[in-house]
Parts: sequence; structure tokens; C-alpha cells
Amino acid sequence: MVGAAFTTPGSGDGWGGNNVSTRTEGSLFIDFIDADEKKLVWQGRGAGNLSTSKKVEKREARIQEFVQEILQEYPPEAK
Repeated sequence: MVGAAFTTPGSGDGWGGNNVSTRTEGSLFIDFIDADEKKLVWQGRGAGNLSTSKKVEKREARIQEFVQEILQEYPPEAK
């Protein structure tokens, strides 16, 4: 969980009106492994924020967005 605080000018004397927001930030890795060779074939990584909403559906939808973004990088370009 990451928290951030900021103040806004113009409320009371000097700075005031503190607001605090929180978000969950993390990374998601997708590994493709060759089952026979037991070797990593490809790894995709995404990072971002998840909603702190209590609705599981919203968080799951955001995770699906991460997965789709990561999989856009597959297959890798031939070298």
C-alpha cells in the first residue's frame, strides 16, 4: 500500500486542506516455461495500480487489463 499526502493552497492560513489517497501498487509476472526442458521460454512483466475498491470484480477486471497488456508483447520479435 502506498500513501500520498498533499496540501492545497487557499484554505485557511497558508497551506491547508490536507488530502490523503492510498493505492495498491505492484508487479505481475507471466512466465512461459517449456515443460519438457524445464526452462523459461518467455517472461512478461507489468506494473501498475490496483483499485482499493472493496468490489472484487473491479480488481479482477484491472488484473485482466494487466494480463492483456503483458501478452501484447508475446510472441517476442525474432532476433
